[in-house]
Amino acid sequence: MKSKPILTVREYVDRLRLTKNLDIRAFLVFQRLCRFYKTLNVVAALVAGLSLAILTFNEFHPTESSLVRAAEGFLCSSAITAVISAMTSTMLLFRFEGQEHATRKDLALAWSPLFMLDLAIVEYLLGLLLWYNGKNNRWRIALMSLQMVGLLLFSISLAVWMWQSMTTLHYPTVGASISLDKKRTCTHKDNLEQRQKGFQAQDLPKTFQDTVEVTRQLGKQYLWIDSLCIIQGLEEGEETDNWKKESKRMETVFSLAYCTLAASSAKGSDEGFLKLRPSSLPLQIQTKDGRWFYVSTEVDNFLEDVEKAPLNG
Repeated sequence: MKSKPILTVREYVDRLRLTKNLDIRAFLVFQRLCRFYKTLNVVAALVAGLSLAILTFNEFHPTESSLVRAAEGFLCSSAITAVISAMTSTMLLFRFEGQEHATRKDLALAWSPLFMLDLAIVEYLLGLLLWYNGKNNRWRIALMSLQMVGLLLFSISLAVWMWQSMTTLHYPTVGASISLDKKRTCTHKDNLEQRQKGFQAQDLPKTFQDTVEVTRQLGKQYLWIDSLCIIQGLEEGEETDNWKKESKRMETVFSLAYCTLAASSAKGSDEGFLKLRPSSLPLQIQTKDGRWFYVSTEVDNFLEDVEKAPLNG
């Protein structure tokens, strides 16, 4: 039976571009909501508290100007919206607790508290602006306008930076870290054209083949091996433009992967890691008082098996 070819570099990139419009930002919101919901609630509580403080200590009255009355409405609304945002984020936290991966429904729900908090902040700022205007303090209006413009520019620059720094999606991807022979197994300028045309899994070194097999057994469609997916330099210390760009995103790729495979037992790319473990029979010794002792030379040794493994050497 002929093995199915794995994705080529070009196919992987093209598929990434086609699916980039999926809500990766919602996934980031989902992650941050699960990790930093307390901060979100503190911000929401702060907005609500400031709004209520202004309403309480500045003594709004119906006799005030229409701008001041409008400001009162915005501040009241921002306080209510902020409280709802905090309550929603807390409820979603309980829903998402212990959940490693987000569904489309989860992503849609994750946007709601952030959207409401954004709305509360806008209402709060607009309420302050109208209140300053109603009090006829022109310098305060100018100051508030500058603050709003600065906040807007900061938000835009932050959004652009996040979008540029996040080019990987939350695919059900398996990441692999493998010790290998660079010139023969990596994707580089000399074999890039051939790799883009496609290749069979059996053409890869044994460790790569084992990684493909594990990915298939896990039922996952995508596999990321940096030495295959990133164009490498052949000379020692040589860095290609593609490597300079993609190496900065390695942490993101592996942190968003379904799981990461580390072939720590393989001394090279040809050795593989799917192999039978040597069986051992412990020696049984019975003492004079009838107690049994078991002696075995095969013991788990984290220092030797992991810390001093070929991958970490």
